[in-house]
Amino acid sequence: QKLYELARRGVEIERQPVPVHIHEFEAQTPNGTLLQTNEDGTIDLNARVRCSAGTYIRVLAEMIGERLGAGAHLARLRRTRAGAFRIEDAVTLDELQRIIEAGETERIVISPDAALSHMPFVHLTAGQTRQARNGVAARIEASQQFDVQDGAHVRMRDEHGNLIAIGIYSAADARVQPRISLASLSEDNL
Repeated sequence: QKLYELARRGVEIERQPVPVHIHEFEAQTPNGTLLQTNEDGTIDLNARVRCSAGTYIRVLAEMIGERLGAGAHLARLRRTRAGAFRIEDAVTLDELQRIIEAGETERIVISPDAALSHMPFVHLTAGQTRQARNGVAARIEASQQFDVQDGAHVRMRDEHGNLIAIGIYSAADARVQPRISLASLSEDNL
């Protein structure tokens, strides 16, 4: 369960520390001032954070307050990017409805392969494709081997370049074990 869902129900759990990376923390001045004093006496600081996946921004706010010797919490959070997906490329629900009614969904639909483009991929032979569709690991030939860490997620493409599965790479035996199989998608299914 998500930590904020538990917190809303009053359930406190001990969070296990995990390594995260704060690539950028930038204080914002939307009204020309760094700190905004509210009618209730609280003070807001707007900030932009660029961080690794798995970073709890609410915890970051608490930690900053702790270091400053003041209580702090997150008043508002707006995600502007997740991986390669940016808020500038998003559409509102009203825009989505208009696009659907106009029959223009092809201009906004992203293929699963494109959505997962941050993952490495491997091309399978016809035989490996048949086996992978049945859950059998594919051995990666030396000519195809790539620089991937053990346990990494890998896109598995068939002999035609179509994404058929997401697998887990085993460096010990140079195999990719399918974990998530994808049904063949045709334009009729989109």
